[in-house]
Amino acid sequence: MTRALPAAALSLGILLASAAAGSANPRQGVSFDRLMEEAGLRLVPTLAMEEIAPPATSLFTFQKAYRHKLAPFEVWYAVRPLSRVEIKYDDPHSSAPNPDHVFPLVFQTLIGKLARHGHSPTRVYPPEKARAIFNADWAAAALFDADPALGSKYAQAMLFAYHKNGKGDAYALFLFDDPKAAKPLIDILLDDLRFADD
Repeated sequence: MTRALPAAALSLGILLASAAAGSANPRQGVSFDRLMEEAGLRLVPTLAMEEIAPPATSLFTFQKAYRHKLAPFEVWYAVRPLSRVEIKYDDPHSSAPNPDHVFPLVFQTLIGKLARHGHSPTRVYPPEKARAIFNADWAAAALFDADPALGSKYAQAMLFAYHKNGKGDAYALFLFDDPKAAKPLIDILLDDLRFADD
C-alpha cells in the first residue's frame, strides 16, 4: 500500500526528476532503445508520424520526438528506468520512500516545470484503464498552456505520465494549438509508447 509522504519529502520530486533526466540523457551515451529495454517499454510509432530531433530544453530531458506529417502536432517522449533513479532523501526520522511510491509527486513536479502557470488540473486513471492503455500500474494526464521556456512552437500541451512497478516511468508530451483538433490524434497515438505485455 502506498503510504503518505512526509512534508520533508516535498523536494523529492524535483531531485528525482533531475537525477533521472541526467542519467537518462542520450548525450551521455545511453540510447533511447536501451532505456526502453531497461524500463520494459516498446514504441510503435503511428505511420502518420515522422521522427524529428529531440527538443533542446533545460526543463526536462526528452529523448525521442515525432511530428505529424500533415497536422500541426508533435509528441515528445521521455523514459526513466527505475534502475537509474537515485532518490536523495534527507529526513533523518524516516526511511527513504520506495521509488514505486513517489511517481505521483514527480508528475506534479514536472507539471510545475512545463506549464506556463506552474500548475494544472490533473486526471488520474483508474488502475484498470492504466493497465488497458499503457499496461501500467499508475497513469495520469494534464492539459496546460506550455511554458515558453519549453521551446515549443505550440501554445498547448498535454502530458501523459505512466509508471510500472519495478520497471520505470514513461512520459508522452503532446504539443498543439487547437485542443479540439488534437484530441482525435491523441486518441490514436496514446498507446504508441507503452509497457510491454507481461
